[in-house]
Amino acid sequence: MNDAPDHQKSIFPWGKLHRGDGATTTHSLIDHMTDVAAVMSRLLHLPAVQRSLQQAAGRNLTDTDCARLAALTFLHDIGKANSGFQGKYWRVQSQRPNGWFTPHCGHGPQGWGLFEDAQNGLHWPQRIVTQLPVQAMDAWGDAWLNLLHASISHHGRPVQGEGSAALWKTIESAGQVLYDPALAVAAMGTEIQAQYPQAFAHDAPELPDTAAFSHLFAGLVQLADWLGSDTRPGFFPYTQPGEIRSKTAPALAQQALCAIGLEVVDATTRQQYTHADFAQAFGVPTPRPMQAAMADTQLGPVVVLEAETGSGKTEAALWRFLHLWRAGQVDGLYFALPTRVAATQLYERVLDFVQRTWQTAPPVVVRALPGYTAADSHGYQALPGLIKVAPRERG
Repeated sequence: MNDAPDHQKSIFPWGKLHRGDGATTTHSLIDHMTDVAAVMSRLLHLPAVQRSLQQAAGRNLTDTDCARLAALTFLHDIGKANSGFQGKYWRVQSQRPNGWFTPHCGHGPQGWGLFEDAQNGLHWPQRIVTQLPVQAMDAWGDAWLNLLHASISHHGRPVQGEGSAALWKTIESAGQVLYDPALAVAAMGTEIQAQYPQAFAHDAPELPDTAAFSHLFAGLVQLADWLGSDTRPGFFPYTQPGEIRSKTAPALAQQALCAIGLEVVDATTRQQYTHADFAQAFGVPTPRPMQAAMADTQLGPVVVLEAETGSGKTEAALWRFLHLWRAGQVDGLYFALPTRVAATQLYERVLDFVQRTWQTAPPVVVRALPGYTAADSHGYQALPGLIKVAPRERG
């Protein structure tokens, strides 16, 4: 909305809103959906995410699969197009334009209610749902609606549909259309086809239809929405005048993933950044047989190593990690320790290993302890919207 003339409000509904200093600023709904889909598109190309999705799907993912998942992520906030949600632009009823009587409401159940009621044969949602290329999306297989449900449920719980024709009706006053949700959804349909044309390719396999795949996708949408809602510099500030968000969002997504450490370099670059010299990595002449065995490429994905204290199991684990990391098969390493003392001791050893091994761009080594608001030299940054709970007073 953002001070747009009334006749444009149906074309430019807001997706994010900020009130401050006596002014209300907005980020258009289409641009916010573009941001979140861009994050998802980038996430889908991370090696660790690809491996997990392919395991859950039971097959490799194609470029068409990824485009379709990004398009379904785009639609995560389709429910915000309803008239009740858009009416939140004004704090109280008296501030609204004449004729805008729809009560305030949310967007998750309201968005899913469109599709649920359409599937149940009700007539009222058809005017809205048919603004999307649903016939083309039906060719994506039976899973697309389940995955859309997962996308719309991005706030953490599977939403139950709350269909209501009143929430999706055209808002009129004195014969003038103030807001039409159908036009907002039509713009979404246009955008997913323009931004993700590969999603509508013919003769492509249907989307994976397993519960594990849907659950994993739901978590990725939640992460994408968290990042896409972060308005700090370096993430996704509101669109500036003249900015075409579909052009700038991919670079913003890459920048955001780099900022939180998810964007990693490819295997070729990893090998240039590191060396594979055991003596240099650990400051000893030669590895023990147990440690040397960890470089064997024939080892499976799970390795159990049992040996006496002081035999060098930690170095063996680090040596195994280094070979997997250089091959692009893993993106990180996590040690779980029972005490703070043990965590501190191991942290020092890992930090020394990283400093000896990485020639360029060493990875961040974090000692994360309960109650700390910083991890060593790395500051604390809460995810947007994270609820901060004050510590209890000692009684």
